[in-house]
Amino acid sequence: LVTGAGHELTVATSAEGALSEMAAGSLAAVIIDLGAAAIDGRALAGAIAAERPRLPILFLVDVDRNDAIPLPQLPGTAVDVVSKSGREDLLLARIEVYAALFRNARLLTRLRVERSRARSEKARAEAARRRREQHHALLHRALPTAFYTAPVGGPFGTRRFIGDTVLALSGYRPSAFADPDFWESRIHPEDVERVLDILDAIQEGPVTLDYRWRHPDGQDRHVLDQRVVHSGEDGRSGEIVGMWLDVTSRKNLELDRHHASKLATVGRLTGGIAHDF
Repeated sequence: LVTGAGHELTVATSAEGALSEMAAGSLAAVIIDLGAAAIDGRALAGAIAAERPRLPILFLVDVDRNDAIPLPQLPGTAVDVVSKSGREDLLLARIEVYAALFRNARLLTRLRVERSRARSEKARAEAARRRREQHHALLHRALPTAFYTAPVGGPFGTRRFIGDTVLALSGYRPSAFADPDFWESRIHPEDVERVLDILDAIQEGPVTLDYRWRHPDGQDRHVLDQRVVHSGEDGRSGEIVGMWLDVTSRKNLELDRHHASKLATVGRLTGGIAHDF
């Protein structure tokens, strides 16, 4: 009857076998025949309720008066009683209810597991994002680099710096560059014409500029300015993405090496002249 309705039925002929099947498999409910002489159905129900208090138990009885049958007290366990005398429809209805509850419980458990997994993955992704942001922030603070964007076709001095790293590099806050004339006004006078000529000649492709920047502390900083046009989705509009890099230390080192090389050359010439004399 049960298998004919599309349900899987496992039969145990002893209490030990029933408890073993309960521990080994996933059961939607337990049906206990109180008329079976080989099994003490009431004791078995108590043992099952102790192990699986939420597992429904259905008792099969031989009489029609279910209220006259003494049943064990099983707090927290759903208990049903069905007579075996021609009540197959009631038995199948109970089994359908158990099966539906079992499927819903398994679905709810799976959804909880998936939600927990999704939360864990989201937490890991969020932690990884925060670590990347921290690494980027540390990198930006450690390197003399500032990033900016600018509109295509606008004045060369129009740029919006990302973050405050430009303050340490240029001596000015990002808001100072809202004035399109400010950038040009701080370039060393001997470098302005060369820089503007390069920008006039190359407006679409990547551009690399090196010039001296007049820092408010009175010192000239050597800056490497790289910019490239990032096209929009339509292939026409877009913006300029650029990077400032303070290369003052490298320039000073190159100048020191060049000066040392000149001194070495002068020394060799002087030695040669002294030898001739």
